[in-house]
Amino acid sequence: MSIIKIREQAVKKLMVPIVGVLLVAFLVSVFVGFGSSRMHEREQAEKQPELYVAFKLDGKTVSTEEYFRQLEQTRERLREQRQPYGATQMAELKKQLIPSLVMRELVLREAERSDIKVSRRELNEEYKKLVNAQLDQYRELFFGKDAAKKSDRDLDRELKQRVQKSLRDVRREIESGIDRDALRAELMARKFQQSVQSKVQLSDSALRDLYRTVTVRHILISSSKRPEASARKRAEEVLAKAKAGKDFAKLAREFSDDPATASAGGLLPPIQGSQTPAGGFGAPSQGVRKAALRLKKPGDISEVIQTPQGFEILKMESSKLDLPPDFDKKKEDYRKEQQKRLADETWGQVLERLRKDAKIEFVNPEFEAYWWLAQSYNPDVDVRKALEKAAAAFDRHIKANPDSSVADTSYVQLARILHMQGKTKEAAALLEKGLERFEDGYVRLDLARLYDSLGQKDKALEHYRMASEVTADWMVHMQLQQVFESRFPDKSLAEKSKQIVDREMERQRAMQPAPAAKEKQGGGEAPGGKKGGR
Repeated sequence: MSIIKIREQAVKKLMVPIVGVLLVAFLVSVFVGFGSSRMHEREQAEKQPELYVAFKLDGKTVSTEEYFRQLEQTRERLREQRQPYGATQMAELKKQLIPSLVMRELVLREAERSDIKVSRRELNEEYKKLVNAQLDQYRELFFGKDAAKKSDRDLDRELKQRVQKSLRDVRREIESGIDRDALRAELMARKFQQSVQSKVQLSDSALRDLYRTVTVRHILISSSKRPEASARKRAEEVLAKAKAGKDFAKLAREFSDDPATASAGGLLPPIQGSQTPAGGFGAPSQGVRKAALRLKKPGDISEVIQTPQGFEILKMESSKLDLPPDFDKKKEDYRKEQQKRLADETWGQVLERLRKDAKIEFVNPEFEAYWWLAQSYNPDVDVRKALEKAAAAFDRHIKANPDSSVADTSYVQLARILHMQGKTKEAAALLEKGLERFEDGYVRLDLARLYDSLGQKDKALEHYRMASEVTADWMVHMQLQQVFESRFPDKSLAEKSKQIVDREMERQRAMQPAPAAKEKQGGGEAPGGKKGGR
């Protein structure tokens, strides 16, 4: 087992796409190095130096070096695990990696503005923890549940036997791969998050208020149908009518631009104060939810609220307090639980503010594309506009790299956006063009499905067959087996895919550790069914 693989298992990475409430984590390989082999994106950047600049934040240039390092590390891991790492896999990685790297810079800038400091002692302690954590992972790999009982001498012996290196050599290698500056930055971000979350405190009345469920009606004045100033003015006029005593439900039916609720007088689903919203299609925005929970009694009407959809007005219909039966007995437990939830929500709101206020000048169109693709998952962002910006940036990246495979993931993501926008023919044409420059079994599979959905069965079958020829990826063949067994019956190709899948299943079973034999007290049965004994 290589050092790279063991390190990879030793360190947990958190890569979260920006969905609703933004979450960001520093990737451990920000401060752990993993070799220096080149890859095609970096080679292209050497030919075009401007690609080494990802974006500018307040005039400060942010390099793509960490981005290249992350991709390189992931490819190395996938190679070791004998897993595919083509355009489709890299497209999914970049969808998480690039927005996380952008958010990392935003958080670091805010931590610096907040005068967050990391002492030399704190840095040294974290450095030692990181080294020891990776050495402990070796112990777990080699000794399993007995790892804690094993000495350094035991570990040294196993390392020499399994990786032909001494404990001293491995420790030095781990230490030499740690970037102290990047580790300091990670600690700054962590301390900044802790400082934000520690300020969340709940009084008894505020705690009780979290167990309210409110029902509200709303009126949406869309800013996509008219200029923003005109939409705001119209919303203020409708608010004046509501406060003058006009029937709110009738006003909603007459003026609201929300077709899902207007006919029902603007009635929204109940909103619970003690639940963090999951977001998603049809869910009220954070602004609407917060404004609804600020209303105290039935009949209360909000001021005009600006949301990604336009301007909204709320009226409370009902409010219900639903405390847990053991609330008084376990109040402190509930306080702790709710403070943690609110602390996480507050941190998410800080990240959302950083995202919203960021003045980012993208230099690399690929970074811009993936940034806007990530924003399309945010319920407080106009999805249509975000996807349009992402599509335009992906298109620029493709046009900037017309004769290379550097833009392979841009073909994949742009085709997906086009398909979502109902432009399936354009998506298929784009993938056809992309497959002239690179080959990928998943992309062939996607192209076949696009043609199938367009009713072009001959072309669909052509690309299903080509996918079978060009890839040995067992996951692609798992899907092809179903295609050739039912959709386009072909016994020979179905059997080919089945054999590839079966071989991979057998390989994975062979890699699993043998189950430990269970001992029975008082003498059990030995292998073969015979009674154990002396």
